[in-house]
Amino acid sequence: MTQLGRLVPTSRYKYNTNTPLVEGMAYIPSPNCFARPTLVLAGLASDYSLRMNTYDFPPPGNSPVENPVTLTSAGLNHNIFSRDLGFSPQKVAAMQYFDGLLYLLFDNAMLIRAFDSDGNMIQETKLPVAVEGFEKQWEGMELQRKDGDLILHLALDSPPQVWSLKLESVQGGAGWKLPPCAT
Repeated sequence: MTQLGRLVPTSRYKYNTNTPLVEGMAYIPSPNCFARPTLVLAGLASDYSLRMNTYDFPPPGNSPVENPVTLTSAGLNHNIFSRDLGFSPQKVAAMQYFDGLLYLLFDNAMLIRAFDSDGNMIQETKLPVAVEGFEKQWEGMELQRKDGDLILHLALDSPPQVWSLKLESVQGGAGWKLPPCAT
């Protein structure tokens, strides 16, 4: 809803502290992954370990801006997603559910991982180095189909940059790889 060219919130929700320091969020509408449409949040606990939780979303009823509803969480085995990373903190900077897969961008590990609905990692993609010394600054990603092509948009925090890469089709995994200019 807009009012005089400004966005006006129509609903607001709170999440509990089971997922502190949230950076990554993805909405999964598919009944293949969860029984109901689900919001997945990824954040860091006080010891900087990865925490991931799921929330039925949207919850039944309205959540007014003045008195937001607190979403009820269910734990998610975050170790499935962060195994063998060896980096600390194991932070998820961005997440997206796309074409039936959950993608997680681990900025400190400089990786994007793709998981199927059973929690199997089906692809791991090393992120490019945009600027030496700032290689762990990828903070956003978005996969997009456009005119028959698959595009990966990456946002670099410092120095500020947005990359849009036309991905190459491959057999297996998530079905794509980075072009040679980004490897």
